[in-house]
Amino acid sequence: MRVALFGATGSIGSAIARELVARGHQVTAITRSGATERALPDGVVAEQGDATDPASVAGAVAGHDAVP
Repeated sequence: MRVALFGATGSIGSAIARELVARGHQVTAITRSGATERALPDGVVAEQGDATDPASVAGAVAGHDAVP
């Protein structure tokens, strides 16, 4: 399953990202800059998106199966 995850660089979000990867899901971390200072788990891809902008959210989650 392809999962778009907002907040993947935070404490809870990074734990969710690790769990999703451990369960075999493809995870896209949506961050404001498209990059992250914190290391994401192997296999997690970072993309740019702004959770406060509806058009940005729509574009960021397109093609994903779930957005927790």
